[in-house]
Amino acid sequence: MKTAVLFRSRSVLVALAACLAGCQATRLPTSMPLSPRFLCQAEVADAPARFVLDSGCPGTLLDAGTAARLGLREVPTSELPVLTDVTGRQRRPEGLAQVWGLELGEVSCAPFPAPLLPPGALPGLDGILGMNVLGAFAWIFDMPAAQAVLLSPGTLESELAARGFRVEGRVPLVRRDHGVFVSVQLDGREVEVKLDTGAAATTLTRRLVTELGLQPVDPAGADGGESYAVGIHGELRAQQRFRLARMQLGPRELRDVVVTCHVGGDPPQGNLLGADVLGQIRWAVDWSRGELVLWSR
Repeated sequence: MKTAVLFRSRSVLVALAACLAGCQATRLPTSMPLSPRFLCQAEVADAPARFVLDSGCPGTLLDAGTAARLGLREVPTSELPVLTDVTGRQRRPEGLAQVWGLELGEVSCAPFPAPLLPPGALPGLDGILGMNVLGAFAWIFDMPAAQAVLLSPGTLESELAARGFRVEGRVPLVRRDHGVFVSVQLDGREVEVKLDTGAAATTLTRRLVTELGLQPVDPAGADGGESYAVGIHGELRAQQRFRLARMQLGPRELRDVVVTCHVGGDPPQGNLLGADVLGQIRWAVDWSRGELVLWSR
C-alpha cells in the first residue's frame, strides 16, 4: 500500500507542525523494532496501535475506526485538508481527531490533530506516522536487523561513533514543499527522487524509464506478474515492472533492481525511492543537518 503524499490546508499543516516541537523523551536514544516495510508498534491513548513510518507523508493520518475505538475527541474545523494519494486521487478526510498519548519506545508526543481516513482504508494498520513525527528526531535505521533508533536532533554523529558504526558516505537532502528529496545514480544518470518510506516500491516516471532505455521484466519470471499501487482512497493504479542494472545511493550500490512505472499516468510527486530499497540497507538521517548517512557495522 502507498500512503498519502500531499496535504493542502494551511491551518491543518500549522497544527501538525506544532507536533515537531511537542515530542518529548523520557530517555533518548531509544530503540524499537521496525519491519522492512517500515511497520512499527506504537501506543495511542494507552492502547497498542500499528503504524507505518512514512517519510513521504507530511502529517500523521489515522483510521476513523481506530479513532472511534480509542475514544479520541473530534476536532471541530471549517477547513479539512485535501489529501492526494499516489494514484492522484484527491479527497477530503472524514474529519480530524485529537491524537494523545502517542508513544514510540520511550518517546511521548504532545497531542496533535490528525485527519481521519474511512474505516478500513489502511488494511492491517491503525494509521500513518508522517513527517510531523519523523521530523522531530534523528534516526538510525538498521534495516537488516529490523531495528530503528530514535535520537535527539544534532546527536547523530556522536551516537554513530559511540556504537562503533562506520560512516561510509553522506548524501545531501533537499526539502521541497511536497517532500524530502535525495539524488541517486540510476544506470549512471543522476536523478532526484523523493525519500518515501511509505512507498512499497521504487517508482519512476514513464519519461525517465524511456530515457534510461529500461527493459520490462518478463511477466513469466520470478519478478513478473501484476503489480498495483493502492492509494489511501481505495484507488488502484496498475504498474509495469522494469529492470534497472545499477542504482547508487552515495557509496552504496545495488544491482539488478526492479522498479515500477505507473500505467496511464505518473505519480503526482514524481520519482520515488521506496521501502524496497530503503528497507534493506543501513542508513541514518538527521533532518536538522539535511543529510542522509550510509553506515556499516
